[in-house]
Amino acid sequence: MSERLPRRLPLPALALPIMPDLAQIPAPLAQLLASPDFSNRLGTPAALAVQDSAKAELDRLAPFSAPVSAGVLTLWIAPIMASVANPRSPEAFQPWFAALQMAVAYIPAAAFNESTQRIALQTFKMFPTAADVCEVVADASRSIVDRVEALKAIINAKPRGGAHA
Repeated sequence: MSERLPRRLPLPALALPIMPDLAQIPAPLAQLLASPDFSNRLGTPAALAVQDSAKAELDRLAPFSAPVSAGVLTLWIAPIMASVANPRSPEAFQPWFAALQMAVAYIPAAAFNESTQRIALQTFKMFPTAADVCEVVADASRSIVDRVEALKAIINAKPRGGAHA
């Protein structure tokens, strides 16, 4: 008698975070954030007019820019563990995972997404080090941190002085 695969695999309780893109925010704020002369526009009437939108967007990004949780990290690393040539035993995995958590403690949750997971799956032939993982998510992390810092700069900008404001 042949074994049958289940019709549906159970869905994980958590999902990888998907960072909202600029198309999901008010157009004036998106235009300011995408502006090549962003820092020169801080404090202008147009930039000051979007401070409330920037605050709302920063609040909306809070779960994505918060440090990665053990649950999200587990979901992200699981298929990678299954695909490398030298998977770790459960006994060896636990201390490695603890080290990984320490190494990525500052990295935003949204850096651990399907895109970086796909890159890792295509990159790691052997079991990765914590540094390898950090390298794979570095660009995504920088993008998230840059957006958060830009939003904070808009929120904290003061009107420019003088008659040219």
